[in-house]
Amino acid sequence: MAGYIGTRIPVVSPGAERKRVFNVTGSQSVFTGVLYTPGFVHVFKNGERLVEGTDYTGSDGTSITLTSPATGGDVVVVISNATFDIADVVPSTGGTFQ
Repeated sequence: MAGYIGTRIPVVSPGAERKRVFNVTGSQSVFTGVLYTPGFVHVFKNGERLVEGTDYTGSDGTSITLTSPATGGDVVVVISNATFDIADVVPSTGGTFQ
């Protein structure tokens, strides 16, 4: 349960997730101005999640390149997740919270 009735608690903190929305006006394959860690990014085109390596490439941490260009009226959304350190993980056996 995310919270009590009448309260709004975000599921993912703003520091853990970044979202960038591109409203495409012409033919466009490359989307810049994003910030992500390779392997921690999801790309959607008109609500459909794209497959990395098949539908897009993203390896430099600052741009996404679509295999097939988006056209006018398309909406491309890039969501990136922050990485975490191994120190942030509690072992599954014998781990304790402090």
